[in-house]
Amino acid sequence: SLRGPDPSETLIDIDGHVVNNANTGDFDLELLDPAQFSAVQVVYGVGPSSLDGANTQGGTINFHTIDPTPQDQGLLRFSLGTFNTSGYTLQATGTTDSRLGYAISFHRYSTNGAVSGYSALYEPNPEASPPTNASTTLGSTIDATSSLLKLRYSLGIGDGFVEATYRNTTAYRDLSAPLSFPTDPNNLGPSSLFTAYPGAADLTNSPAYGLDVQLPIGDAGPAGIAPGTLIVRHLTNVTDQTVPGVPVTLANPYLFDNRDVVSDDSVQYNRDLSNGTWTLLTDIRHEELTLPPGAPFSPGIVSTQQTQRSFAGLYQWDSTPHLHYTAAAYVSRYDTFGSSIDPRLALVWTPNADNVIRASFGTGFRAPLMTERAINPTLTAEHTSEFEVGFEHRFGDDELAPRVELDAYSTALRDPIFFVPSSNPGGGQFGFIENLANVRYQGVELRADKQLSRYSALHAEYGIDIAYPLNDPAAFDPSAPNVVSGQQFQGIPPHKGLLSFDGHGSTGFGYDIGAGYESANNELNRPSYWLFNGSVYKQIQHTTLTLGVQNLTNQFADRFTLFGAGVAYPTPTGPSPTNAYSLPGRALTFTVTQHL
Repeated sequence: SLRGPDPSETLIDIDGHVVNNANTGDFDLELLDPAQFSAVQVVYGVGPSSLDGANTQGGTINFHTIDPTPQDQGLLRFSLGTFNTSGYTLQATGTTDSRLGYAISFHRYSTNGAVSGYSALYEPNPEASPPTNASTTLGSTIDATSSLLKLRYSLGIGDGFVEATYRNTTAYRDLSAPLSFPTDPNNLGPSSLFTAYPGAADLTNSPAYGLDVQLPIGDAGPAGIAPGTLIVRHLTNVTDQTVPGVPVTLANPYLFDNRDVVSDDSVQYNRDLSNGTWTLLTDIRHEELTLPPGAPFSPGIVSTQQTQRSFAGLYQWDSTPHLHYTAAAYVSRYDTFGSSIDPRLALVWTPNADNVIRASFGTGFRAPLMTERAINPTLTAEHTSEFEVGFEHRFGDDELAPRVELDAYSTALRDPIFFVPSSNPGGGQFGFIENLANVRYQGVELRADKQLSRYSALHAEYGIDIAYPLNDPAAFDPSAPNVVSGQQFQGIPPHKGLLSFDGHGSTGFGYDIGAGYESANNELNRPSYWLFNGSVYKQIQHTTLTLGVQNLTNQFADRFTLFGAGVAYPTPTGPSPTNAYSLPGRALTFTVTQHL
């Protein structure tokens, strides 16, 4: 999540198409291969520059996949690392003739993870009298493949083209170790007694098929560029998940069989003006989530559907060389809960080359997940109003002059969706869901960059992230059950920091060292901590050799969840116990990258 405690409030896009899961509201970024993406665009909060609609409160992250290139290019990458980790990437882009371009990428990744073949005891039938222990082995293997194929045919009129895209990610995850925990958190040795789920696994398959048409509109100017562009797009995205060995009684909102099918169609028109641009976008997104009978979120419900229709208008203009405006309006209609109209406005003032002052205001919403509406069909959307101000300054005209950026925001969230404690926890139900109370997000983000020389630079970031309910209903968060009025949500560290140092030399040698800090109340339920990562590389013509290390100090490398051993969360009735989560231990990775 970019802001606040809920990842479903941040939209994740791939090439402008939303890929958030209709079941959990988030998206698993772990298996995305960076080589398949040419850029990542991040819009914080309810920024008006986002064209993805107003169904976002935390922000938007848009991953742009690689495009065909005029000349043939290629990349081969092979890596080996700790925990029997290996991977390779094969990639090529180019143009077969003057019209047909292509981009192909294939990535394979495999790891045993921090736990492999770990011997443990568990009780197959805890209800038996007396209970009988059995032996098992626990693991955390991941095997994944991701692929991308893009074919683009130039129409020979300006920048017009027809493009077909296919991408897919398949993965197998052994969950027997991630879901298991020792009965005694102080006894982690082999053959210790565990609460275990032998054979638990997660299998996913996520193919997507896209077709885009881009046409220039209007008479081309002296530079051969038309003033308008029409873009028509379609994407069908399917996500299948099966979880053998994961019992329904585990009541985990991420882990049960489901099939999510999304059809997304949009038409966008861009027009360049003498002092700005304007954009009109209309989008229809239909989604159907199929669930197994008896799933925790869907007792007796097999399928649920939702159609979203939205219209967005965006106008960007420069009234003077120093004043820049962005205004946007979004009209959204859901066949499940109704309509929402959301305006947004931003102002950027550059009084001189060394200073930038900006401010923005806007509203947005977060539509209920279909699994949430499966429990309570009367749910309506959460609604947000946000104000943000920012300042950037460069200390001098020298190329080594430091730069500083400061941003502050305040978000008021109305009618948030909360869980009410279950009246039937033994039946595997989470509880009932209602729109209750209000929530406030507030924060400050500071970034600083200092070029130390032509060959080295220092980067620092510090953030204060405050998120709390204003009045306390009888509610809880399923991942962090305690909700206390006026108190920071559990699992959201109020203080975070990043510090990195990187450099390179004229001989092709380079390095980077990074440290990340999280205060108490972090998502691991651990005391405040630092994580240290780093890498060194050597460029030899078209070949790059890289040695990287993660979690240099082995911070919290306990391999398993430690039940009840986390930092207690304060509540009006006293400290509430939490589970302490672990990180993978120190890991080394050696990578060879060959550019063709």
